[in-house]
Amino acid sequence: MPQITHIESNVTHNVSQNPIYQNGIWECGDQRFVDPDGTLYESVPTFTPPAVSVTYFMLLFTPAERVKTRELRETDPTINDFWLLLEHPKTENVVMALPAIQASIQYTLEAIDAAGVETDIAARKG
Repeated sequence: MPQITHIESNVTHNVSQNPIYQNGIWECGDQRFVDPDGTLYESVPTFTPPAVSVTYFMLLFTPAERVKTRELRETDPTINDFWLLLEHPKTENVVMALPAIQASIQYTLEAIDAAGVETDIAARKG
């Protein structure tokens, strides 16, 4: 959640959008904070996990891996479930930092490797 902190008192306020300082005012969506010289408040950085488009995500796999994944989907319900989610028309982005995504990638790569497409899983995760 975006936040802004009053520097002197160290009081932090939750706000609806990342604070933007302009012309002596911190615009924070649902709130505004007056700060004539920009020294009373500071924006608290918010971490946003990296997200990639579904197409970009698919291209992170080699052609051989994608082909093998399509084959494995016919017999592996876990891989099929993951790729069905990716192919869903409402899926636009893949948030790479989500534990479920990381686990699904790990599972898929291990299955691909076990099925004969040599994959350096440790290097792919690094």
